[in-house]
Amino acid sequence: MAIATMPGSRGKRNVAVEFAATDAVADVEGLCAWLREEIERHLLSIQEVPIDGWNLTARIETCRMEPNFGAVRVSLSGMIDGRPVEDVIAVEDRPPPAGYTIKEQTDDEVRLAFANLFTFLGRLFFPSKLVRALGHRRVSGRLIRAWCDCCREIRILIDTTIGRPESGGRQMLWKTMKLAVRAGLFFTALSVVERLLFHRHQADDFRGWVACGMIGIGVFGAIASSGLLFLPFRFFQAEEQGLALVKLFGVKGLAGIRAVAFGLLLISLVFALTPGLCWLLAD
Repeated sequence: MAIATMPGSRGKRNVAVEFAATDAVADVEGLCAWLREEIERHLLSIQEVPIDGWNLTARIETCRMEPNFGAVRVSLSGMIDGRPVEDVIAVEDRPPPAGYTIKEQTDDEVRLAFANLFTFLGRLFFPSKLVRALGHRRVSGRLIRAWCDCCREIRILIDTTIGRPESGGRQMLWKTMKLAVRAGLFFTALSVVERLLFHRHQADDFRGWVACGMIGIGVFGAIASSGLLFLPFRFFQAEEQGLALVKLFGVKGLAGIRAVAFGLLLISLVFALTPGLCWLLAD
């Protein structure tokens, strides 16, 4: 059994990680150290709620890796600032269910083929601590995702235990989407009015009406994607709505969300708003 323990601060802060799984891992000590650092980093990042100390034990019970499958099970117990913590986090990452239609499977495979290629090259040439600890860089993708999901669940458990308030990301996202919808509808209506008043002789031109719709879509996309760029980091790390967004976009964390949001912003500006304005004003 391997144990990695965080040195205490004033004798009150301690995180122990025990490896009790029967699964083969390339570097057990490295995996324990990585999990300890993840828990420690999150605890030290908490500023909203004062914490005097903690004494936690994370027990790795399962770390199973098979071709196209990964499973993680970690039990977390102990105390945080006098509050008891006791829970088991079990995560599995597996292929989509058999109920997927052929089209959905094909689209998913095409989308993931490029993502997996770059992910594989990144793990091969720039392995993280987790990748080095798990080994088998070519087949550990699902196990890595399972570990990332497990850490997110641990963060949520810690925040819930200490009563940490939300980051405000959900409210920011809701307000941004409402603003994006209203602005999109407003600029669509404004474009229609402009066309009817100043281009009445071309009122039957289909391209002009398409331009009005493109302007509305471009404005909506630009505002919505800009809002995603400025949501707080913790929203995607330790809150249910943020984690749902991460899974929706098929990315692993904040960097992936930022990349997707920036890409959507460029698409909205370059392929929707700008052509729409050009078509509308050029008529």
